[in-house]
Amino acid sequence: MFSKTTTTEVHPLLANTKQVARLLNVSERTVFSLHANGELPALKIGGSLRFSIKDLHEMIQRRLEENQKKTED
Repeated sequence: MFSKTTTTEVHPLLANTKQVARLLNVSERTVFSLHANGELPALKIGGSLRFSIKDLHEMIQRRLEENQKKTED
């Protein structure tokens, strides 16, 4: 009679400045600086910046690789 429904987990593609700050455990000002310095690209949607989760992962990976190279030197 009743069908069993399954819930599909949804992963956002974009995050706003506040969400990125929370994810990185930094201030929103730091997120704006990362964007202004070209380290973290963003889209402007409805007058607000949106950051790609993929770009966020790539930035973190670059930073990890840079830190690893510094410790090897």
